[in-house]
Amino acid sequence: MEYTAETIKDLIRLGGHIKVSGTYPSETLKDFARLAKSRNVKLTIKANSATTETLKDLIRIAKNNIVLEL
Repeated sequence: MEYTAETIKDLIRLGGHIKVSGTYPSETLKDFARLAKSRNVKLTIKANSATTETLKDLIRIAKNNIVLEL
């Protein structure tokens, strides 16, 4: 089941460590990363369709708060 971006953001805001495996636009993934960093929670993204540049941006944004599954 794929959840909406707003649902995922709400779960991150609540402090949940989230694994995202759906297909979302790169800007939405970056929003998830920013929010995870600001809430100090782990975010795992299964990055099947993300570009190399998006992956780099996600690491730059969230640093220690993100795990990328390639």
